[in-house]
Amino acid sequence: MLLQVQCWSFRCNAGGAPDAVPVLQLKCCSRCNAGAEELLQMRCWSCRCSAAAPGGAWQPRVAPRCRWQVTAGLCCSIERIITPRLALTTAEFLAYQCEKHVLVILTDMSSYAEALREVSAAREEVPGRRGFPGYMYTDLATIYERAGRVEGRNGSITQIPILTMPNDDITHPIPDLTGYITEGQIYVDRQLHNRQIYPPINVLPSLSRLMKSAIGEGMTRKDHADVSNQLYACYAIGKDVQAMKAVVGEEALTSDDLLYLEFLQKFEKNFIAQGPYENRTVFETLDIGWQLLRIFPKEMLKRIPQSTLAEFYPRDAKH
Repeated sequence: MLLQVQCWSFRCNAGGAPDAVPVLQLKCCSRCNAGAEELLQMRCWSCRCSAAAPGGAWQPRVAPRCRWQVTAGLCCSIERIITPRLALTTAEFLAYQCEKHVLVILTDMSSYAEALREVSAAREEVPGRRGFPGYMYTDLATIYERAGRVEGRNGSITQIPILTMPNDDITHPIPDLTGYITEGQIYVDRQLHNRQIYPPINVLPSLSRLMKSAIGEGMTRKDHADVSNQLYACYAIGKDVQAMKAVVGEEALTSDDLLYLEFLQKFEKNFIAQGPYENRTVFETLDIGWQLLRIFPKEMLKRIPQSTLAEFYPRDAKH
């Protein structure tokens, strides 16, 4: 499964929580067995942070909702194609007329792409990769590019399209083309899920094209970018060492290789894994990152400047 993030933008109230963020949720299911029902739904609600709630917990405030429900026997490809556009039109009204910050969740975009392929085949168009139409990139862009803001309006639209990768193949046309358009992606890995690691996020294929503009001193912490780059590099090397271990055995590994294997296991157990109700801050996450990086001697941390190492690497550093 792949979560694609497009232009996340919202305002915060004095408590630091998103202020009145309407959410449009679209669920576009694939065709079901006979007698089963297929739901095409859009829900709208807003969330606020109540100061009276213990720990500043989020308190949902239900607002008017709009929902489409179509049975499997009546559902056709055209309905699956127009439903995301209906949801986005509603989101644009809330964002640009009512000046709300709207979050649109689209799931499952794989069903949308398959419906697009069915319509293309019915029109006898020349197929592209794996039978999908050659204009699918442009068609997906007409949906994803409706996220953002309009000059002169206070509202905004953020999209989180969710799609299922056929056979867990990220090179499949649906996730491949979606990745070109969106501003980032979160890769939910089946193998991590089978190992009871929650959330099962695969770090290597996940990315954010907007992160560099929202981290650093004054926003998170000045060591954020350096720690991120070093953790990413160590995790990638650890994955390579793990693959090599399966071929040559652990006895053939060097002492440095064993350090990367230790880092790999602790990174997935302590850094990626979180409790379902754990509220971990960015600063706590960075501190965990430094604890993991201290597995290595300073000389092996080549992606972090010496000045940053001198400040944060010592075990008694209070950060």
